[in-house]
Amino acid sequence: MAGNICLHDERQPTELVTYVGRHRSVLNLKFSPSEYYLASGGDDGVVNIWDIRKLAKCNKIFAHSVTKALAWCPWRSNVLATGGYETDGSLKLWHAPTGKLLRETTVNSKVCNLLWSSDYKELVTALAGTNFPNVIAIWKDRNPDNYELVGTLQQHEAKPLHLALSPSGSTLASAGSDEIMCLWDCFPCLRKGSQENVFSPISFLKTIR
Repeated sequence: MAGNICLHDERQPTELVTYVGRHRSVLNLKFSPSEYYLASGGDDGVVNIWDIRKLAKCNKIFAHSVTKALAWCPWRSNVLATGGYETDGSLKLWHAPTGKLLRETTVNSKVCNLLWSSDYKELVTALAGTNFPNVIAIWKDRNPDNYELVGTLQQHEAKPLHLALSPSGSTLASAGSDEIMCLWDCFPCLRKGSQENVFSPISFLKTIR
């Protein structure tokens, strides 16, 4: 049924285990790093947080007008980043179990996708709109009240919809509605003993292929 979220046991792929939620339309699903929680975002703007251990909803967050972009922070337990896909054009950071808003930044663009670099502690955003037309923007998670823009990547001719990091965490892949995929060498592997709070070398960003 439209808007339902279903969990399946991988050992029994044809058997439905449970229904855990409902939106008008589900636009994104993300498990927390611990896999204890599941976040769901929908076209109703709501972000539902589900406790997988209890198979029950533990919080409902009215995040945006439409919520398509979700990303759990790899180094802060229970912290979730969300992006507004329509008119609000904002990035928000939440303590998911309580629904407390930790931070908000207005970007005046549709947030199509989000991704964290755990090595550089930076947030990658796929944006399409007035301020950032079809741009990949990288933000430093340094200021307690706001995100600090590190730089932007411009190659897509239409909305960049998908983001992924290589297993090493050094190469960023982006794919858009223009049917173009770009690979960006923007997070070189850090040497052992190097400082954690460093910026990605944005001046060296380029398309690999």
